[in-house]
Amino acid sequence: MTARPSAATQSSDASLPAGDQAGSTGEEAVLDVGPVAHGGHCVARHEGRVVFVRHAIPGEKVRVRLTDAADGAKFWRADVIEVLEASPDRVEHFWHAADSLRAWGHGHPPVGGAEFGHMTLDRQRGLKADVVAEQLTRLAGLEQVPSVWTGAVEPVGEADDGGTGLGWRTRASFSVTSGGRLGMHAHRSDYIVPVREMPLASEAINALRLWDLDLQGIERVEVAAPANGSRPLVLLAPAPGTKDKRLRAIAATLPGEVSVAAFDPLAGTVMQAPGANLGAGIRRRT
Repeated sequence: MTARPSAATQSSDASLPAGDQAGSTGEEAVLDVGPVAHGGHCVARHEGRVVFVRHAIPGEKVRVRLTDAADGAKFWRADVIEVLEASPDRVEHFWHAADSLRAWGHGHPPVGGAEFGHMTLDRQRGLKADVVAEQLTRLAGLEQVPSVWTGAVEPVGEADDGGTGLGWRTRASFSVTSGGRLGMHAHRSDYIVPVREMPLASEAINALRLWDLDLQGIERVEVAAPANGSRPLVLLAPAPGTKDKRLRAIAATLPGEVSVAAFDPLAGTVMQAPGANLGAGIRRRT
């Protein structure tokens, strides 16, 4: 079936990076979804070409938007924008910003990092076990997975998250929109999606409410909230030309119990933010 332009998203393409619009990028196709692959994708085929599809479940029939589809590429990438035949394991996504159907319905890509959020936890863990088994046979050269390895993916931290699979990350990385709001990158894209929650992150990170701050002058934000309950650390990567006065103003808006530092992601160095409380033990990043 020939891909066709996406009527739902044509009006928004001008806001996406130019590099995301090469070849057939932005067109739609209907695909039968095959097995899971490493990286949160499933494998499908379109006119003989392999397509790595995000936000799908093996066995589904879906309509996708081609997100990386250069004419000469060996394979393409796509996001699901409509489910035509759903798996019984499909559920409502726990995070609106990462929900491909919702995001593309509003004309922009979803954030990356929660590609399995549209399926039950049991199916998520089963697919992750399938990926490990496939890696053992394809990369490790095993003709079959040893019978002593059951292939189970065990839940971790259910005593803390109530069995939801959420709230377990003690570190999180964010970007900043041109308007100074906290955001995250869409998958393999320069496009930044504003966020007002991070369900996979711990309560200590969400409680900082960094999305309420004016972060103009900052390019990246890294947050670490140790599981032992000690003081969270917020690292701010200033944009070129950002003055110390601006850094002080941003640091002053953070809760008093937070350690703040400025960092240069290219040089790998961490410096105390002017006027900020720098936590003990901060060293040069390697």
